[in-house]
Amino acid sequence: NPSPSPTSFEGSGELIVVGAFDTTYRNSQVQYCSVGKWDGVMLSKLGEGLCNSALSKGMKITTAALAGPQDVYVAGSFQTQVWNGDRHEFVKIYNIAHYNAVNQVWLPLKIGQITCSWCTVTVLALAWDSKRRQLHVAGKFNAIDGRNVPAGLAIYDLDSGHLVAHPGGGLSMRNSTQDGVGTALQLDEESGVLYVMGSFERLTATYEICMGLAAYEIKADRWTCLADAAHTVLPTGGGNMLLTPYGLMVAGKVAESTTWPDGDRPYTIALLKATLKTHSSENDDDHIDDQPEEYHEFDWSWLPGFDGHDEPLHALANGFGSHAGNVFIAGDNLVAKWSYQLRS
Repeated sequence: NPSPSPTSFEGSGELIVVGAFDTTYRNSQVQYCSVGKWDGVMLSKLGEGLCNSALSKGMKITTAALAGPQDVYVAGSFQTQVWNGDRHEFVKIYNIAHYNAVNQVWLPLKIGQITCSWCTVTVLALAWDSKRRQLHVAGKFNAIDGRNVPAGLAIYDLDSGHLVAHPGGGLSMRNSTQDGVGTALQLDEESGVLYVMGSFERLTATYEICMGLAAYEIKADRWTCLADAAHTVLPTGGGNMLLTPYGLMVAGKVAESTTWPDGDRPYTIALLKATLKTHSSENDDDHIDDQPEEYHEFDWSWLPGFDGHDEPLHALANGFGSHAGNVFIAGDNLVAKWSYQLRS
């Protein structure tokens, strides 16, 4: 039953567009520096000064996160510098930048820069937690300010101003000396669950084998591996994981082990529902403790009413305004709108 949860999905109706672009047409002298704001009609610049001609060549922004009505974080693989009026000097920005619409300035995170001992850093996903005032960071990296941290995940705490190792640890391959990469994040603020997708085979905090998809419960400090052979879909696009009012949707091509019935339409969407339950806990002597634990149980199904597609799926998006409650599905030769209605 994919009935809507009470999770609220609200916004201003404007879209933050990121990528690798300088301008919108050949003769334009407006330099966007790979990020802009789309209002449905026009793409406008988001602040000034993020581009530096000496440093920002090949600037690539791969992800963005809104942190309330006035603040935006963008990240990717880039190096630049901006003027800091409070300090009366230029400051360097590496891979993550913060824009404040009131002051109309771009700045780096206060303390901490993503680095990597063996790779070119690429931040691939951000997720803002407004309740805890924290920014979750995922990508290809294994250090902060040159000091090693568990790979693939980090967290920025707005109140302390520090970028630090993620409290849930990091991601690795089956050989734990090989770093994993976080490619997508979705955060359910109300439930306190962070969904992590990526190229990894193990969770460093638990040393558990987990193939590419897991849920981290913030309050319980608990990981659950979500990889399920019966509902495995292999990503075919960058926007293939989306938290919706109906649960977490994951789009892609089904693996051979799945229960998907239509081999002629192998591109489909799996739906994950999370249910909070109370569990008895055992102490070290295998006795039941007086204090029960609360954590989620997760159940997979196929998205009802969606018959799959014979070509790759690339993106999922929640509807806004008059389209609230709808989910839009995009792929090769496909744009579809999905919604759920209870029938008596």
